[in-house]
Formats: sequence, structure tokens, C-alpha cells
Amino acid sequence: MDYESKRTKVRGSGIGGFFLTFFLNLVLSFEWAVPGVLLIVAHYIVPQYVPLWVGIVALGIWVGVRLIQTIVLCLMVTIGNRPSVNEERYKANKNPYSKHGEYERKLAEKKSQQNNN
Repeated sequence: MDYESKRTKVRGSGIGGFFLTFFLNLVLSFEWAVPGVLLIVAHYIVPQYVPLWVGIVALGIWVGVRLIQTIVLCLMVTIGNRPSVNEERYKANKNPYSKHGEYERKLAEKKSQQNNN
């Protein structure tokens, strides 16, 4: 497996990965939705004491906090997966038991392709 294929496998899967992460975040923190649901149920039981908007705001706060948490998590993963400057630097292979010349050959092929274009 060459360097380019390893790097593309590490990258995220785009917006589908974000929505999956957001959905799982909501599912795993469903207990924080209980106050909002109880307030909405209380509105239908005694509407003169508990307005509906209080329950909706409580659910909105729950969803908003989880959305912000998911955005921060996805940004951390995306920034963490970027190739660093040190990753591009070549270090000489000093292991006598490994395949010698394979990386150098691929590096020379890549440079020759860049020079031809």
C-alpha cells in the first residue's frame, strides 16, 4: 500500500460522516432530552401553568449543544488528519531487514512524473 492510498483512507467521509456523528451524539445523550419532553407533556396536562415554548426551548438547547459539540469534534478530527510538514519529509531507512530501494524508487518515479508534466 503506497503513501497516497494510506492518506486518502484517513480522511473523513464528508457530510455523511458529520450527520452520522450528529445522530449518534443525539442518541447517546437522549437522557438530556427528558426535561424538554416532560415540559411538553406537562403543557398538555396543565396548559395554564406550563407554556409549550418552554419545552420546545429545552429541546432546542439540547439539540443546539449537541450540534456545537459535533461540529467541534469533526473539526478536531479534520484538523488532526491533515498531513503535517514532518510527514512529507523523507527519513532514511536504517533497518537492514526491510526492502531497500522501494521508497526511493517510488519517490524517483513521482518526481519524474512531476517533471514531465
